[in-house]
Amino acid sequence: MDSTAEALEKARVGQVFRSRKNRVFKVIVNGETLVAKIFPSGSDDRATHEYSVLRACVERGVRVPHPVKHEGRALLMEYIEGSTTARIVDDAPLDAESTLLKVVQWLSGFHHANDLRLCRGDCVLHNFMMTAEGVIGIDFEEAHEGDPIEDVGQVMASYLSMRPAFADAKFVVAEHIVSQYMAGSVTDRSEEVPRAISDALRYYGRFREDGALLATWADRIERGGLGSGKE
Repeated sequence: MDSTAEALEKARVGQVFRSRKNRVFKVIVNGETLVAKIFPSGSDDRATHEYSVLRACVERGVRVPHPVKHEGRALLMEYIEGSTTARIVDDAPLDAESTLLKVVQWLSGFHHANDLRLCRGDCVLHNFMMTAEGVIGIDFEEAHEGDPIEDVGQVMASYLSMRPAFADAKFVVAEHIVSQYMAGSVTDRSEEVPRAISDALRYYGRFREDGALLATWADRIERGGLGSGKE
């Protein structure tokens, strides 16, 4: 199987998937539909890293696309049918809580499978898919050793900043989802989540047109916690 970036580009079918930094698209290789992820030139180490994280997840029973092969800056993996949880929450905001609960259940499983020492990174709702078997995590190039609370903060920041951004009812949902995540932990660290949310809002605000709004809410949540959204 030739899995170089050039060969996979020639095998592409359909449109390129959403990605800020890479090219991600479906390919047909030996009659099988797969997903190719092509990193920028000089990023072979990033492809190797993500391949390793995916393999470790599969070995530990965490639901992710099965990695097939990587070569240079190209990564080939299983194609999974489903919708991103961002799209699901956007389409059915009144049912967001049940979707978010499934996301943090997956996240808790990922964290515990990695002894609470690995962050999946870039933990936004676009990087989770809802499938017939439940939630699956995708896009692990930013996985790194660190504090899992960082991931929880990113999920909550992603949700709170979706339209309608920072609506009062969203803070109630966020508090409940955080408590559900903490229910599976030995130590309740809920009080640390607002700071993680604020850090995530400031980071993602750098790439968004509404960055000033995110920065304002980052300050507010850092000072007053999730309760500040219901004032």
